[in-house]
Amino acid sequence: MATPNIVVVTTGKVKTLYVAGQVGNGDTLEEQIRTSFQGVLKQLADGGAEFSDVVKLNTYIDNYRQGGSGPFQEGTTGIFGDQKMPAIL
Repeated sequence: MATPNIVVVTTGKVKTLYVAGQVGNGDTLEEQIRTSFQGVLKQLADGGAEFSDVVKLNTYIDNYRQGGSGPFQEGTTGIFGDQKMPAIL
């Protein structure tokens, strides 16, 4: 399992956080997504940011099947509610 980490880069008044290594745990894809994003939220808080500061997410889902985005949407809604999501790749 990857080790979660965060790199903070400050240039002048701009602070950029790079968060990596968030791996989900659980028996279902929804649980794995939920725990992964909980890790993202913790790393953001540790860096002095919150989810509304995020501009882009990269997600990797092993064994994804076309049309199988329901658990992903349910998992993210369970964490973020109706907040507008950033660009997701």
